[in-house]
Amino acid sequence: MWTKRKIAKIILGGISIGLLANQFFNVSRLKIDNLTNRFLQYKGTNQEPNKVVVKDISLELPTTDIYLEADPIKRDSVKGAFQHAWSAYERDAFGFDEYHPISRTGSNLSRSKGIGYTIIDSLDTIQLMGLTEEYRRAREWIKSELTFEVDDKFNTFETTIRVLGGLLSSYYLSSNPFNQNIALHEPDALFLDLAADLGERLLSSFSTNSGLPLSYVNLKERLGIPDKDNGGFISTAEAASLQIEFKWLAELLEDPVYWTKSERVLQIIKDSPKMDGLTPIFIEYALQPSS
Repeated sequence: MWTKRKIAKIILGGISIGLLANQFFNVSRLKIDNLTNRFLQYKGTNQEPNKVVVKDISLELPTTDIYLEADPIKRDSVKGAFQHAWSAYERDAFGFDEYHPISRTGSNLSRSKGIGYTIIDSLDTIQLMGLTEEYRRAREWIKSELTFEVDDKFNTFETTIRVLGGLLSSYYLSSNPFNQNIALHEPDALFLDLAADLGERLLSSFSTNSGLPLSYVNLKERLGIPDKDNGGFISTAEAASLQIEFKWLAELLEDPVYWTKSERVLQIIKDSPKMDGLTPIFIEYALQPSS
């Protein structure tokens, strides 16, 4: 039952919390202001390249490589956790894009067929951990089962960072001797060939007048598809997260089109209207084919 005494306690408690929050905000704001006042930016070429100056404090940055000793217990725990998750995926859903551990089933991110999201996305971790047998089985699946001739739409962003990025990472690590049983004397051309195939298909997502990529792409038809739910807009975060993969592919293939297309996105974002200095979370793209 609500009494006047209870109501008064609630009101006083709310006032106390408000005063404490205000005091905390003021103290935090004061600390931030003090730190801001102490920070000095670099003064052009007069600043020594290996020093950062914060008012009176001069911090020497290391000029040589730093080697930290491994923590075997933590390292082995992380590796064991990965092996536990991976073995379940191999057992129940190998080849599927996603794994559902409770139902112990797999599913794909398209209605037609998957393209090995989980396998390719995990392969560089398998290489880094030196898991020889897991690597052999995953590579064999990629070699014998993977195809991008799938007549369905795939998210441009997810496919770029997980599949294209995974293939490029594995290509690099395939000749990097973290594990002699996995590494080759030369990079494994299988991964670069597949990356080139996928990259060429993903380029069709950039078929807009502005140059911004469409949210989806039909890999078989090489056709960019807009996101109907976003009304002609694309996520700024997604459009601006393709550059590493596309630019590295351009470097490896010596084909500037991948660099040009992805760099154009950053220029559009840079030139877009800002509100209080902030770029909007969605940007409108034109759907007419670019000339």
